[in-house]
Amino acid sequence: MKHIQIKNIIKKRYAGIKLLFEQVILHFNEEDIHLFRVEVKKLRAFMRLVSTVPDEEFEFKLPKKLNEFYHTLGVIRSLQIQKQHVLKVLEENHSVNPEIYLNLLTTMIANDIKLVTDLAEKKTPFDKGEEKVLRTVHEKLKKTVIREFTASKVKFLKELLKPLFLSDESLHSIRKILTDFVYTWSYINEEVNLIMPHGMFSTEEEIISVTQLLGDFEDICVCLHLLHAEHMDKAINENEDTLLPDIEKEWLKQKEIARDKIHKVFQTNISFNHKYPSMANGNQSQLADKVLSTAVY
Repeated sequence: MKHIQIKNIIKKRYAGIKLLFEQVILHFNEEDIHLFRVEVKKLRAFMRLVSTVPDEEFEFKLPKKLNEFYHTLGVIRSLQIQKQHVLKVLEENHSVNPEIYLNLLTTMIANDIKLVTDLAEKKTPFDKGEEKVLRTVHEKLKKTVIREFTASKVKFLKELLKPLFLSDESLHSIRKILTDFVYTWSYINEEVNLIMPHGMFSTEEEIISVTQLLGDFEDICVCLHLLHAEHMDKAINENEDTLLPDIEKEWLKQKEIARDKIHKVFQTNISFNHKYPSMANGNQSQLADKVLSTAVY
């Protein structure tokens, strides 16, 4: 891959980012935000690949302005999804809306939208970052760089998958690695097939499938974090004081069901000599009760 080809790919990613960002700031629609963030992730994954330095620890970081938009829009989308999930649980259980909590989420969304709008006043907020990124690329993407990138990711993945119980942090890190694989697949697929141990994920379809499961798990984790973190120390009424813990308990159950699904997929696809423990039924309920007993509302 020649230098000009690498630059063209980066320019293509930035063109997509700019176009999607223009769409985002029109309505701040959840799906538009998602598409923008996916395009940023594709750029980041590609830059992690082309910036790989053999035998050196290096992690590509997004340009500051782009990272600010990426992060803040991610918060907005998480809050939007949170409202949807809360309302879905309430509808299924025929419960009364926790108006104070929902109003808090609405206010937080509005504040972050204003922050993004203020940051976007400049007509070309990403141009300087793009120029800086283009200056960092190597002359060409060497086979050794692709091999080093893939080998380091596979090595880390194997380490993450060793424990009997996969923590939230481990699952998040596994998702990051597999997402990088998906977004750079056209460049690394041959190396993945050569380096990936027998029994581990070796096709793009398998990797996409498990990243979707990991994404669902992470969505539940974010919901739990926002439910617990954002309403603490807020003036909630007696109804919400009972309702919010019930919602949290339901999500804790969903979280461990999602973890079990992931464990089963790993058990099927990975040739390890241990079985991942199930948190379903009794173990799952015990975990939910333990967490809820320490929660502060």
